[in-house]
Amino acid sequence: MVASNKCFKCFNECVFKEDKEKKDLFGFPCDMCCRTICADCNKMMAQEIRVIPSTSRSLIHLCPDCIIELKQLPSMLKKIPALEQAVVDLESKVKNLEQQNQQPDLDKEINEIKEKMSNYEKNQQKSEKSCNQNLNLNNQSQIIDNESLCKTIKNELKSQSELLASQLQTVVSNIRDANKDLVRFLTEKSPDENWKRNTFVNNQINLDTVRNATANATEKIMAHNSNHKSSKNLAKQKLDSRGECASSSKQGIKGAKKNSSGLTAATKQSWFYVGNLGAGTSMEQLKEHLTSHNIHVLTIDKLPTKNQHVASFKISVDPKYEPDQLDAEIWPEDTTRQTNKKTLIMTRRLVPMMAPAM
Repeated sequence: MVASNKCFKCFNECVFKEDKEKKDLFGFPCDMCCRTICADCNKMMAQEIRVIPSTSRSLIHLCPDCIIELKQLPSMLKKIPALEQAVVDLESKVKNLEQQNQQPDLDKEINEIKEKMSNYEKNQQKSEKSCNQNLNLNNQSQIIDNESLCKTIKNELKSQSELLASQLQTVVSNIRDANKDLVRFLTEKSPDENWKRNTFVNNQINLDTVRNATANATEKIMAHNSNHKSSKNLAKQKLDSRGECASSSKQGIKGAKKNSSGLTAATKQSWFYVGNLGAGTSMEQLKEHLTSHNIHVLTIDKLPTKNQHVASFKISVDPKYEPDQLDAEIWPEDTTRQTNKKTLIMTRRLVPMMAPAM
């Protein structure tokens, strides 16, 4: 019996047995795609047409399209190890970056993989071109001699590509999760850190408030001590007229013997001024001079003067050293000294380091 079917290229009815009248229309089904193609479309010679029926279909016969696809199988199989190695390298880099808490550059890694693949494809195309030049077109029907081998290769290639795609998707998702965790770790703060920060700010505000209150109270007490005599007389007058001002005045000066919001009373001091000293006299020299005479100095301030050849100072000492500081023996000749009581002009011996200007 002569079977008939249409060629998938020219759509003519083909015969499956050699016929001299229809020799050009002799066709055979492709063992891979199962499509029928005639001898004319397949560009087969008469000798090849006679060989096909004599083999009783023991060999695999393929159409030209399937032959071209099968030629690409070796190159595709060679790409699989390269892709697997690229995936392994990418996974190792991601693990190292996760350990170091660094953000991976995903775009850079993807570009490197694409560049490797493009280079590999270019090299493969060059090798295929060189191989195609040496191939003989008459041996196209003798590439594969086993149908099961062809199907196995296609299935294996498909499974490998699906596995590779799933691995790449997993790596990408892991990298994105790592980036989110890293950003959350860098931007968010724990409740303990927020509590410490708020506590530090509150303590700093309380400390500044206490310092300001202490400074204001100290300035008031110092101003009161500088006018001690006048304030004492004023307190006595108010005591006679009102009866309660004396006790409140004493409490305001001495601190009332009780704690009040962390405030402390100012140290009792005695102030005096020294003038007409040499312009080169420094506060350190003056302090050393007083200390050498067993006078405990609290503070020394240099005062501005109109005359550039002399220097004046404001000195505060403990009140118990007041008799010593009034002693004229410790001061140079022509030195002026002023207290709250009176102004004295000293005419004693010179102190070389504090000699007044001539």
